Formats: sequence, structure tokens, C-alpha cells
Amino acid sequence: LRSTTIDEYTEWASDERNMPIQSESLENAWAAMAVSPSVLFGEIYYYLAKRQNKVHVRRRFIQIGISLMERTLTKTKSLPFARMYSTEKLENIKAFAKEL
Repeated sequence: LRSTTIDEYTEWASDERNMPIQSESLENAWAAMAVSPSVLFGEIYYYLAKRQNKVHVRRRFIQIGISLMERTLTKTKSLPFARMYSTEKLENIKAFAKEL
């Protein structure tokens, strides 16, 4: 991706009005069919963090991604696939955080 595109995504992700779906019932409905929207948003923050040159932005995006994924794990205890997917993605982002 072009750096201008990454900058646009970074700007979007930095705006709290664009934060993930807050409805727990919608979260659970999606997770029951596949994966939680919060995990998908967490992945966006993870991939944006990997492309950041600014360390403070990278760390903030990693923290947001981890928070979203951990929240999903507590809500998907009875949904094996969603929980497995969330666990795998959380391990990936935590491993990346250790590299910093």
C-alpha cells in the first residue's frame, strides 16, 4: 500500500468515533457465525501498527488491538471457533508487541 493510504487508515483508526461495534448482542451474533467484529477491528489495528514508523502510534494501536481481542475472549467462551480465532490473533499481536 502507498504511504498516503496508510496515513489515511491511521487517521481513521485514530478517530474514536470509528471504534468498533459496542452492541454486545450484535457482537455475539457475528461471533456465533464466524468471528467477532472486535477481533476484526483488532486485526486492523495490528496490521496498521506493523506499518507505523512512529513508535508511540505503533504502541497505541497494539494496545487497542490487544484490548479488543481480550474483550472478545471473555465474551466467546461458548463459541469454539470464534474463541480459537481470537486466541490465535491475540497471540500474534502479543508476540509482535514483545519485539518492540
